[in-house]
Amino acid sequence: MGTKYTGCGGDGDIPLSDIHARVTARLGVPAGISPADEIRWLERAAAAERQLGLAGSWAYDPNRLLALRQARSLGAAVAETQAGGSLPPQ
Repeated sequence: MGTKYTGCGGDGDIPLSDIHARVTARLGVPAGISPADEIRWLERAAAAERQLGLAGSWAYDPNRLLALRQARSLGAAVAETQAGGSLPPQ
């Protein structure tokens, strides 16, 4: 069985915060900004990517748009976890 990606730190699990750090680094999110600023940055980047798609630009990358949306959701989940809340059951 493969490695599970969860928010808890059990044996063989990758912490959610580590996954979030890797994903945001790959997307070019500036380091050291607050979680709220990070979410706003990801929303603006997704809006810009969407505009590229609507304009029919050769630079549009639907996979990047998907990754930006997923990173925003992941960032919100990490922020909620760090704030003491718990993730909703899946």
